[in-house]
Amino acid sequence: MPYQTTGQEHDYAVQGDGYFMLKDPVSGEITYTRDGRFSLAKTTDKFYLVNVDGKRVLNMDQAEISYDVKPASYPSEEAEKEEDDTEELQEGEHDPHAIGIYTFANTSSLKPIGDNVFSATAANGTPILLEKAKVISGSLEQSGTDFALEMTKMMEAQRAYSYALKMVQTSDEVESTINSLR
Repeated sequence: MPYQTTGQEHDYAVQGDGYFMLKDPVSGEITYTRDGRFSLAKTTDKFYLVNVDGKRVLNMDQAEISYDVKPASYPSEEAEKEEDDTEELQEGEHDPHAIGIYTFANTSSLKPIGDNVFSATAANGTPILLEKAKVISGSLEQSGTDFALEMTKMMEAQRAYSYALKMVQTSDEVESTINSLR
């Protein structure tokens, strides 16, 4: 997939397979997307990484990515790095600010619910963390659709439909003529 560099600190693109896992803070519903347009939303005591609908982005441990509120400023990448340097991770632990990328044994039955968001079904199985997934910061994934090719396919389908309709009309006319001769 092609990527568009946005320069926005909280825009992310997934290179290869996988989805961002999102959690609705009200309903607790878990959904998945490849749309990495994220921002920080402030609550009284924390900032949460959220998508455009306010759903919270989950990390590699399926926990909400959050930052403590610091007076008069949003957390920056430098602040994140400083915090990360002070905390040592034990074996098997993940950085709490590392975005989790997930896939399924069967991705074909993900249910689209609109706005590039999907929900998992029983046929998908449980989400599988892709620990080696590459996330490109400051970029968004562009559509994989070739507009000119899709327009050409649509025109071909319309022509085929038109020809098939004309054949049915001609067949009806021939049948009517035969029936009127009897």
